[in-house]
Amino acid sequence: MGGLGYVRMEEVPGIPVLARTPGAVVYAPLGDTPVDPDVVLVAGRPGRLMLLLEAAGRDLARVAAELATILSANDTLADYHRGRRRTLATE
Repeated sequence: MGGLGYVRMEEVPGIPVLARTPGAVVYAPLGDTPVDPDVVLVAGRPGRLMLLLEAAGRDLARVAAELATILSANDTLADYHRGRRRTLATE
């Protein structure tokens, strides 16, 4: 990474490390994880993330429920689009 210019070698000692090696690391959409995650990374546009942060500060349980609803809706929409693609491909 240092050779690529991604990180300077003098920065390496300051990079956080885990106390012990994790049993597994899973990179996947939250709805597709094979196990319940200990950590969830959320990526998005700054304005959207600020709204999420504000909402989480007020009522984390509600935010979790809303995210579950969004994930469910996204899965339903993705299934619909997959079906539409199959239908269009056979027409």
